[in-house]
Amino acid sequence: MQRLRHISKIMDFLLNKIRSGGDPLAIMVLFYVINDCNGKKKAAKMAEKKKAKQPSGTTAMPMPVKKSASEDNPFNYDAQQLNAMTKSLHNALEKQKRPPSMDLELREKISALPSYLANPGELNFIKTAEEKNRVLAEIAESAPLVNGYCQDLDREITNRRKTVDLLGEYLIMLRNVANRENEQIQWLKRKKGEVESDQKELELALERLPDQALETEAITELPNFENLFNFGKPMFGSQ
Repeated sequence: MQRLRHISKIMDFLLNKIRSGGDPLAIMVLFYVINDCNGKKKAAKMAEKKKAKQPSGTTAMPMPVKKSASEDNPFNYDAQQLNAMTKSLHNALEKQKRPPSMDLELREKISALPSYLANPGELNFIKTAEEKNRVLAEIAESAPLVNGYCQDLDREITNRRKTVDLLGEYLIMLRNVANRENEQIQWLKRKKGEVESDQKELELALERLPDQALETEAITELPNFENLFNFGKPMFGSQ
């Protein structure tokens, strides 16, 4: 209420000034006061309308602004997936450093076994039960070694196939990353061009600005608080 009374007094004072002498400065100040009051009234009415639309016991929550992945981060790509695939490929290649097929000691042991153990056509020398039992004993002794080696070779082949597949997927991902990097470079170039264009426009605008040093030379002194609203009197300097 006190603020409204103060504004009312100011408006009465300005109206009296306008009626008495038609001071243009008083007319301008009155216009700004009326515009300010109308703006605040409109803001208050809009706030009341918003409160009336809300159900009782609830408060207005700001709606989150959804951003696309490109707006939020133009350099977005799945780095975690790339890192995971890199580690998997590294582990697969580490296993290939010492494959079973390169175990020379084991291969020498297998090659030292009698040839008839792998070639049934050479078993014609068996004539007695003792020779048969001896061959069966050799087979039983060498079977775990040969079977283990064959299983290791089978796992090695399976791992090599998986490594080849993983390497193909990794190359595809690298190509995608390279394409994204190229898009990022083009995006940065466009942004650089926009910034340079804005810089040129700003420099031209600054060059077109008037020289304020010449305008401020005419001001001899600033008005004090008492003379700030003395309408009809010179506000700057003496005349």
